[in-house]
Amino acid sequence: MRFVIPLILLFMTSTLGCICCDGLYDILNAPEITDSIPGAVSDASGTTGSTIPGDIPGNSGTTVPTIPDSGDNSYSESDPCIKYTDIAERDSCYYMEVRQFYNYHFCYNISEDNLRNVCLDYAATLTYDVEYCNEISVDNKKYECIRDRAYTNQDKTLCFTIPDVKYKDECFKWLGKHDPQSCQHISTQTARDSCYFKYAVDYTKDDTYCNNIIDTPTRTSCKEYANK
Repeated sequence: MRFVIPLILLFMTSTLGCICCDGLYDILNAPEITDSIPGAVSDASGTTGSTIPGDIPGNSGTTVPTIPDSGDNSYSESDPCIKYTDIAERDSCYYMEVRQFYNYHFCYNISEDNLRNVCLDYAATLTYDVEYCNEISVDNKKYECIRDRAYTNQDKTLCFTIPDVKYKDECFKWLGKHDPQSCQHISTQTARDSCYFKYAVDYTKDDTYCNNIIDTPTRTSCKEYANK
């Protein structure tokens, strides 16, 4: 009996030692745990960042040159594109600053007129700020921009700032979808009648707005369709 107890103790000590060794081995050889973010991408240096959403469609008629590596990795917060000596490359850099990082003020730094106008229209679209429209150098593009901002902002006072009758009438016509009072500012009777007709028939089904129509057959037709 005196030999049995020491043998039992020896066996238990050996077993516990193996268990401890196995646990230590598992800890030392465990795979490395990394904080992985779904949708994240890694650059060449191994730095992880979130993916950038898809680009918003812009003016398909404007080709934006690819910006080559200048070899200068410095970044100026006030003007990150100053390092490019070529004007086209610098303009492209400014445009991408606006598209990717929403630094809209860089539109004013673009030298080439067409790209600058595209940039300003893009800035106006995202910010709802008509001041960007006013800086567009091509008149019809400027008026289209103001018209669009008047509609998105539901601000008919912007329509009055458009000197061109065609774009001004379009502006009031678009706003007439939600505001029948805008119809009265359209320059031609036929277009005004059409504006009231659409509001009464297509948007409200209220024949009282048909009374604003001057042309008798159109007014009669308006009341007929508005009551259907």
